[in-house]
Amino acid sequence: MRSVARVVLCVVCAVPAVLAQAPPRVEELRERATAYVEDFLTRFSQLVCEERMVQESTSLPSVSGSGTNAKMDAPTPGKRDIRSDYLFVRRQATEDWITFRDAFEVNGRPVRDRGDRLVKLLANPSLENEALARRLMLESTRHLLNPGLRSVNDPLLVLVFLQNRYQARFRYTRGARDRKAGDDVWIVNYREQEWPSIIRVGGGDALSRGRLWIDGPTGRVLKSELQVGTSLVATTFAWDPAFGLALPVEMRDDYSVGRTDYRATATYSRFRRFGVSTSEKVQDK
Repeated sequence: MRSVARVVLCVVCAVPAVLAQAPPRVEELRERATAYVEDFLTRFSQLVCEERMVQESTSLPSVSGSGTNAKMDAPTPGKRDIRSDYLFVRRQATEDWITFRDAFEVNGRPVRDRGDRLVKLLANPSLENEALARRLMLESTRHLLNPGLRSVNDPLLVLVFLQNRYQARFRYTRGARDRKAGDDVWIVNYREQEWPSIIRVGGGDALSRGRLWIDGPTGRVLKSELQVGTSLVATTFAWDPAFGLALPVEMRDDYSVGRTDYRATATYSRFRRFGVSTSEKVQDK
């Protein structure tokens, strides 16, 4: 009789522990992440940092000549090492966020005096001038191995998707817990459901999908993945107590164009707050 009582007692005591470990609903994770992201985007837009992007390319061999003169030509792999000032700013006219990269060094050689164009941007951070905004965006890509405007090589793009204005476009499902990323970090899968798509590839619609690593109690996004077209972009974030944010530390960007594969790894450092003085000098605070 005593042994039966002990068994019943053990079962009763185990119930609260099981309930305490019940996984959060995906709606809870999404809501917490959205609250975190809304604050993150506003505060991050007051920062500037340094981005170092190492990009490499490999192409499939091609055949030249014909008959007995035919030969296989192996393209030379490409590599580009680009250091830029990185900014993330909002255009007040559209409420859209855009990325601005101002390259100051390519393959170890300076390409401009640091701070001159950055000051002009900071003096008008809303970028209400659409022509100026487009020129700056194109300028930020001209040093890449495949020059041209790409809209996905942005470490913060997936965070933008979590804003309230975009959430209805996506379907979210909860995946497994990732204890390697943290004690209570959950993977949330997302998939865009509505046309036209947010991102366009080659002039056409391309629905986005991917994964988010969300810290359950705080809503912090610790990692993001985005798949769209041939691109796979993954960003890793790390908590910075000085700024009170999980800042991007690395972005990997893999994609293909025709017969060429591109791989890029970008790292982020030297985060600082900015301001513009009347003498038009960037002030690190």
